[in-house]
Amino acid sequence: MGFSVNIRQHDISDCGVASLASVAAYYGLKVPLAKIRLYSGTNSQGTTIRGIIEAAGKIGMCAKGFKGKMASLYKVPKPVILLLKKESGLLHFVVLYKISKHHFYLMDPAEGRINKIVPEEFNKEWTGYLIVAEPDSCFLKGRDGATVFSRLIKIIRKDISEYFKILGASVLYILFSLSTSVFIKYIIDDILPQKDNRMLLLIATVMTVLIVISLIISVYKSRALLRLSINTDRKLILAYLRHVFRLPQSFFDSRKTGELTSRVDDAFRIGTLLSDLIVSFTISILTLIFSFILLFTMLWKLALAVVAFIPVYMLLYYTYDRFNRRMQRKIMEDASQFESSMIEGLRAVRSIKQFGMESIVVSRIKDKLSRLNESLNSAGKTGIAVSVTGESISRLLSLMVLWVGGSFVLSSSLSTGELFSFYTITALFSAPLTSLAGLNVSIREGLTAAERLFEIMDLEIERSFEGVVLSPESSISLKIENLSFCYPGREPLLEEFNMELTSGMITSLSGESGCGKSTIASLILRMQMPVKGIISLDGININHINLELWRQWVTIVPQNLDLFGGTLIDNIAPGESDPDYEYIIGLCDELGLLDFIQKLPLGFESHIGESGSSLSRGQQQKIAIARALYRKPKILILDEATSSLDSSSEELICNAVLKAKESGTMILMITHNENSINNADRQIRIKKNADTKTEGAHSGQTPHA
Repeated sequence: MGFSVNIRQHDISDCGVASLASVAAYYGLKVPLAKIRLYSGTNSQGTTIRGIIEAAGKIGMCAKGFKGKMASLYKVPKPVILLLKKESGLLHFVVLYKISKHHFYLMDPAEGRINKIVPEEFNKEWTGYLIVAEPDSCFLKGRDGATVFSRLIKIIRKDISEYFKILGASVLYILFSLSTSVFIKYIIDDILPQKDNRMLLLIATVMTVLIVISLIISVYKSRALLRLSINTDRKLILAYLRHVFRLPQSFFDSRKTGELTSRVDDAFRIGTLLSDLIVSFTISILTLIFSFILLFTMLWKLALAVVAFIPVYMLLYYTYDRFNRRMQRKIMEDASQFESSMIEGLRAVRSIKQFGMESIVVSRIKDKLSRLNESLNSAGKTGIAVSVTGESISRLLSLMVLWVGGSFVLSSSLSTGELFSFYTITALFSAPLTSLAGLNVSIREGLTAAERLFEIMDLEIERSFEGVVLSPESSISLKIENLSFCYPGREPLLEEFNMELTSGMITSLSGESGCGKSTIASLILRMQMPVKGIISLDGININHINLELWRQWVTIVPQNLDLFGGTLIDNIAPGESDPDYEYIIGLCDELGLLDFIQKLPLGFESHIGESGSSLSRGQQQKIAIARALYRKPKILILDEATSSLDSSSEELICNAVLKAKESGTMILMITHNENSINNADRQIRIKKNADTKTEGAHSGQTPHA
């Protein structure tokens, strides 16, 4: 067992993911939760038993699910994943590691530790479902992905010269600060008894110069650290954003927006971690070392008494660290949940108002906020207790120095100047010890944030620039052959599906809701990957075609529209610095948009609000269709593209689509509209639970938590 099995879930739906990660760690494999989450198809509803079994297979483990009784748990190999039903009614995965005479030892991902539970209490919660997961022949021990520290070191190396400059300035600052204690000893023991005004003036002048130099060094150090911190934050956030936008669609399907935006906050915490870890931590250690040297050169007996306080500080740090490790992760999770609920509520504010649900939504957000406040309150109280304890220890240390040091002065073992100097150094000595205990919070926050951020940045991205680059003049014939697909952890959605699409033809795809029509569009766009079968373009597997080129050729008007919060022209010709206005005007005229646009004060430069909020649903659909046609795609997919249009607008759209067809565009129309279906050159219907191999299949879900 090479890694800790105590793994805490990152999100309320991650208990199954963390449980499998714990079992893998027991057998010697450390896997990021984000990767298991992707493999298992975990979403906001949780993970299915099927999902855990599939994810186990992808990390080299053989897993099987069973329904058993209490007696069976004594016989099955441990660890074993169990599904509980908590008093709240929520399903929750845990890992059973050991059974003693009176207790069951369960690793609870909600807490990230092993708890003891009596059999009677366990029996009330266990659903009877269990998953046995053991290493397969292809199981490889080790760590999947780089460690947090190796990633941090990589970041530090890029700015290593800046860090050395800051540390160099810090060393000078420490030495100048400690020099004050030497001057105090000299003033009290030599200058004052001799009443040497000239030497006193000289010492005061030297000390003033040193103070000014110290202030200059402090300003330089602070500004350099600020510049370095901002630069680090910028690099991390940009690297995260570049990576996230290149992740497959399946990643976004399983995440809430708040979870992803909270990782930006994590990037800021990592910047704070590096400044605290490299600068504050190092300065505290160097201050202690230099203080030790000075204290032992003065009086080693009194120095030993001071050193005796170090274990007290260490105990304080260790105790706080154990509590804070769990608390900081919980705070981040609660903050992510609160942010997600806020975003969801604000996005759906129109529907919320229409149904008069304001109080209900606010109440739900309030519950998330209350949970976050409870976590912050608990962490804050502990932080205050640690701060007060640390300050009390520092004062006791100062009192001890005066008391014991005074006795040494009375016995002539120590001069009065040395006692004052000793007292001054002790103040410098106790400050970094208190600081080290306080640094625990930001360092633990930073390490937790780094783990959360880097596990996403370790996920495999889409390879946009690899593959065959075809000539734009290539004829288009798209074949879908024996295609099967299921979302991870779910029942099959499509089985042995076949379809052929041809250039210059309209193909309609219809069927009941949930039968896989939109999924077929996603598969053609390569947003999802089939479990089995092939999609080919003129005999070439589309997975072998350059992805960036493919998505220029294939354009979709999706069921759920995504407009940008810019101008009309930004949405019709996104990313183009010099759009073809003549073509756009003609296109908008065909779609019945031009009159509306020309009546706007700024025309095409008019802003449409966040996600097109200032437009009607029908206008949004027309703009989305204009955007798709402006790209002059080889393959056009319309997914319920006219659902919000009246009959006259729908006729205009149909004419524009027919014009695109005549130009050689292949058109796939996903629709329930019988008129659109009848106007298609080829009609395909998908049935739920179909028996034929040319049609999709769908069945129920397994329990998930």
